[in-house]
Amino acid sequence: MKFGIGKKFALLACACILVTAATVGTMFFFKTRAILIDHKLDSLKTEISIQSSFINSEIQALIKDVLVLAGTPPIQGLIRARKAGGVDPLDGSTETQWKDRLASIFSELLRFKTHYLQVRYIGLTENGREIVRLQWKGNRILRLAEENLQSKADEEYFQKTTLLKAGQVYLSPVNLSREKGRVEEPHTPVIRASTPVYDSDGKFFGILIVNMDFSRTIARLTKKNQYLSNRYGDYLAHPDPDLRFGFDLKKRYRIQEDFPELTEYFAPDSPILSIPFFAKNEAKGYAVYFSKIYFDPLIRERYFVLTKVLEYEEFLADIRNMRDEIILLVLALILGGTVIAVLMARALIRPLHQITRAAEELAKDRFDTPLPETAGGEIGVLARSFRSMTEKLFEKNRALKEAQDTLEKRVE
Repeated sequence: MKFGIGKKFALLACACILVTAATVGTMFFFKTRAILIDHKLDSLKTEISIQSSFINSEIQALIKDVLVLAGTPPIQGLIRARKAGGVDPLDGSTETQWKDRLASIFSELLRFKTHYLQVRYIGLTENGREIVRLQWKGNRILRLAEENLQSKADEEYFQKTTLLKAGQVYLSPVNLSREKGRVEEPHTPVIRASTPVYDSDGKFFGILIVNMDFSRTIARLTKKNQYLSNRYGDYLAHPDPDLRFGFDLKKRYRIQEDFPELTEYFAPDSPILSIPFFAKNEAKGYAVYFSKIYFDPLIRERYFVLTKVLEYEEFLADIRNMRDEIILLVLALILGGTVIAVLMARALIRPLHQITRAAEELAKDRFDTPLPETAGGEIGVLARSFRSMTEKLFEKNRALKEAQDTLEKRVE
């Protein structure tokens, strides 16, 4: 099958359009893909930063509340009354009255901060026996009676707090709430903040402690598909509830086991505070953003690890959408370019066809075939030259015919 010059021109133009559109589209895709990946990683970083700030602000508010409570009048009033045999020599208030006043303050704090589970004032005497304890019981605030108060001297938080100076705050690990040594049901994750209390002579008297419910923090994180672990990698927040607090339930689940790439970042000498990376787990690809949250002003090396995990397919969703849009754009450019090329080819080739037809007619001694003499550019020049040639040829043929006619008359 032979192609005329018009079809060849159209095919050449289409090929050029196809190559150009595909090249530009490919370059644009890869450039934009890199930008989108950076943008997505920045979005993960921003999301992690917001959640980190929330966690830190919750813990810092807990620390401040404990210190504020330690400075309220009943704290020292109780000490004075107890040292004086039951009556405060400063204003005559009894130990019971100071306990009631402290209980009112505790109650208002619990009412205002509903995520605080317990507030306690614990003395050193009687093996660290609680002096005043208020806690949530269902939907009401309960003050424990004297006979139900417990001794807490064996608890880690009590022992650690006795070593602190006034104004310092001990933060416990986040773990499941225990009562009398047993994990409570339903499981309630808590963090405890406690500060030592000293009398006017600088002698240790006891501790003030607040238990904060960590459940809402966990719910907030898991809702956003974020994982929280302690500095050892144990899951505190995970979309699967069965993997949380395994260390309290005699079976550990750690993030390093799911994402071995994280192992080096948990090393004590690791300088990495936050980093994005891509990982594989169970033959699936993931985009992961890892960030440490240093939350304890007393022990600087303590931190949480907040990790945002996205399946690679989800991470690349915007990129796939962009790719599809680019493909549609390239196809539209090719289609539009092809239509324009065909129309231009026809517009350019039509005058050549007229000249070709005129040449064919000229071979048949037909000199009046229309030519595109008004066309611009080289086509017009060629048409006008061809017309001039045909006119001259016509004149020569006419002169030759006249000469031939004259010669024939003379012969006769």
